[in-house]
Amino acid sequence: MIPRKSLGLFLIVSALASACGGAGQGSESPADSPDEAKAQRLLERARQSHDAGHYRRLVLRFGDTQAAEDGKDELAGILLEQAKKAMAEGDWATAHDRAEEAREYAALDRTREALAVEKEIDEKRAAEVAASAKKQAGQGKCASALKSVATPLRQKPSAHFKETLQKLAQDTLLDCMEAKMGEDVKAGNVEAARALLSSPDATTSLSNDGFTEAGKRLKKLIVGESTKEIRPLLEAKKWQEAIDRLNALQKDGKISAAERPLADEILRDALHQHLLALGKEGLTAKKPSEVAAELDRELALGKWKAVPADVVAAKKELAIAVECEKRRCKMASPKAQWAWGALGVAPAQDAEAEATATVEHGQQVWLLGAGAHEALIATEDPGAASGGALFAKAAGWVDKKLLRPSSTKNTLPPTEQLEGFRVWAPLRPPDKALHLGIVSKVDGKKVTVKRIADGGEVTLDVKALHAGTLDEGVKVMAFCADQVHTEVARIQSVVSEDAGKPKVKITCEKGDITRVEVAGALTTKPEWLPKK
Repeated sequence: MIPRKSLGLFLIVSALASACGGAGQGSESPADSPDEAKAQRLLERARQSHDAGHYRRLVLRFGDTQAAEDGKDELAGILLEQAKKAMAEGDWATAHDRAEEAREYAALDRTREALAVEKEIDEKRAAEVAASAKKQAGQGKCASALKSVATPLRQKPSAHFKETLQKLAQDTLLDCMEAKMGEDVKAGNVEAARALLSSPDATTSLSNDGFTEAGKRLKKLIVGESTKEIRPLLEAKKWQEAIDRLNALQKDGKISAAERPLADEILRDALHQHLLALGKEGLTAKKPSEVAAELDRELALGKWKAVPADVVAAKKELAIAVECEKRRCKMASPKAQWAWGALGVAPAQDAEAEATATVEHGQQVWLLGAGAHEALIATEDPGAASGGALFAKAAGWVDKKLLRPSSTKNTLPPTEQLEGFRVWAPLRPPDKALHLGIVSKVDGKKVTVKRIADGGEVTLDVKALHAGTLDEGVKVMAFCADQVHTEVARIQSVVSEDAGKPKVKITCEKGDITRVEVAGALTTKPEWLPKK
């Protein structure tokens, strides 16, 4: 027993010890725990071996440690390396498994990378399957092509893989199914065609839209067989007679009201191809206008809700040929030309319409054909295009007299377009040296030029002007050694053109001094500039 006197002292000491964490036996911090130390050693071994197995053991045994947390993202990196390697080898299952596992361990950045890798795996695998299906379909093995697409889709793939594969394979599968169903329908075995359409491989391989399209094609084949007597009329391009015959077949009950739209589509398919061929022929016809009129008449027979885009494009090109015929223009091999002044470009289908674009002074164009006053041009190099293909390159019509056979970059534009143009001119008479200025006013043959250097204006004859070129190599007089005497120099390049006051890099001929100078401070001579 503890004496009463000592008991109080004992309780006080015990209380103090408890308040201070006991007699030196507080709980260990996580960083000092035995598990953390073991985990840290295992992490170091994993890093040295770069082995995913070591990292997995670390996470499994010591999942609550900081070392395991650090190792998870490193493990994700190793798994992504393995996924990419498997993907390169075409081992899609391993590649997908590794990328999926990487997402379980990855931090934010590596999670994004893992998702991107999974997407790439899906796309490459889908492309491989689609290519295989295309090869089989090309060999007439439609059932095999369908099966090759359906098989991976039955394995519960990702939504992205399914969507990508169905998109890549759709045209191949639809075409081969149409060919096979067409054979069956022609042989009178419609049920076999329907069986192919409803087969598990077909319903799995095709998207909803693809399956709907396949069904539509089968219906067209069936209707096409029941209306086969119009085929000779379509081949003979007797469109109205074919329409009349369809009307008679419907009246006689040989095709139903539900089947008539499909029969009309068969006619439109044939008419569509004819219109495209007709438009192409019209581009080189002696009288494109007559072909255009024929095309419009026959286009009306199709009664399209929306005219096919390629027919619209063909009509547009044919309209250019008609305009060329109206202008009595002659098409020739494209020839490089340059704009003399700013050119308004009228639409290629109507030379008399308001300009819808502008070609700037000095810009290169290509002459495709020319009439008495107008020229049909391209603003992009037409390359080796010739004949009717030239009309597709046409940008529009311009005034023929404003084209030149050589570069106009360093040529003054027409007098009426001089306002705002940069020029070299004798702007400090009676000194004959040429200074840079901007034309501020045009009055007949007299022009007013504002000096770039100080804004002072001088009126002089237009003949005294030269284009304000600052091209490399142009000889000028500049302050080189000091700000008192000018010396001969050459322009190297334009450094800036801020606020209409260009700065240029020049090299002085004496001493090989290079410096940047305000162009308005330079002068030159007529003989140092390109010929007008």
